[in-house]
Amino acid sequence: MSATAASPWDQEVKSGGGLYLKIEPNSSARVRFIGMPIAFQEEFSGKVSDRWAAVVIEKTIGPDNKPQRAVKGFKFGVMIFKAIQTLWRNEDWGNPEEYDVTITRTGSDKETKYSVVPSPKKPISDEERTLVTEANIDLSALFLKNGNGVAAAGASPDEYDPFQDE
Repeated sequence: MSATAASPWDQEVKSGGGLYLKIEPNSSARVRFIGMPIAFQEEFSGKVSDRWAAVVIEKTIGPDNKPQRAVKGFKFGVMIFKAIQTLWRNEDWGNPEEYDVTITRTGSDKETKYSVVPSPKKPISDEERTLVTEANIDLSALFLKNGNGVAAAGASPDEYDPFQDE
């Protein structure tokens, strides 16, 4: 799939962000994007910032050394968005639904950086397709809490602070 002006991956970015699926400092997560992301704004401590959310398959290795898969809603900010957008616009990579990406978080607080590295293109398995269908994740229900495209304010103190990272 080629990038088009109507694509969510083609949006211009004006402000920074954070993660819903928290990646701990100095660790990585391997994911496969499923479907197009949604864009919204989120208020936290009186600040409003652009965010994106997408359905992903999180890929890990379990304690038994066997692959594990989980379908999740993934909220991310400008650093990750721009990295995926660069891949989306590149004719050799294109649609991030066609390959896994490993997102690595280094540093913490205001020194946090993210890198996004693509894996070779490979179709999702029948098992993964079934997991996605069964999960039936509604991004709007998960992330657009007040119904107008702005995520609700008032996160509890123990929640991840998206303005401390990215």
